[in-house]
Amino acid sequence: MKKIFCALTLAGCFTFASAQEEIDLQHFNAERLKITRKGMLVLGAWGLGNLLAGASLGATTNGVSKNFHIMNAGWGGVNLLIAGLGYKNTLHKNQAWDLATTLNEQASLEKLLLLNAGLDVAYVMTGFFLRERALRHEPGTTSYDRLKGFGNSLLLQGGFLFAFDLVLYFFAHQHYNLELAPWLERIQVSANSVTISIPLAGK
Repeated sequence: MKKIFCALTLAGCFTFASAQEEIDLQHFNAERLKITRKGMLVLGAWGLGNLLAGASLGATTNGVSKNFHIMNAGWGGVNLLIAGLGYKNTLHKNQAWDLATTLNEQASLEKLLLLNAGLDVAYVMTGFFLRERALRHEPGTTSYDRLKGFGNSLLLQGGFLFAFDLVLYFFAHQHYNLELAPWLERIQVSANSVTISIPLAGK
């Protein structure tokens, strides 16, 4: 019995390994990392633009506009740093993961993007809050200019990041749905067996 069990286990492992090869996990992971890199380039360009424009306009304007551009410059620096670290991280990731690690990496990316989208909503709501607080001060005062300028910046930055995170999530999830999900649907796991359906040629 023990020999039969070992033979069946080896056969199952061989079949499952063949299915993984058919899925081409390395290509799937490489494409997902490529999507992430493109996203980091977009975020980096946005951050650099805000940093340069914010620093320049913050030094040449006054009042609400000055505070708006100063806050944008700060956000630009942070976004540029995050984009740089994120891009570098994708270059050093091993793409030859097994199925379990691949699924974990995919889930982690999607959860992170959705979490970030939730934080982006919080940024936007904070922007509205600051603008409302500004109404309690006289227009033209330092407090009014700072609260409204910072509030306007949070609305812009939070709105962009919300759209960015959702679009990147859409592309990452769409990649999963097109490349990996169809293969996972062919794997049926029961209490006693693992069944992998291999499509016939032309199907």
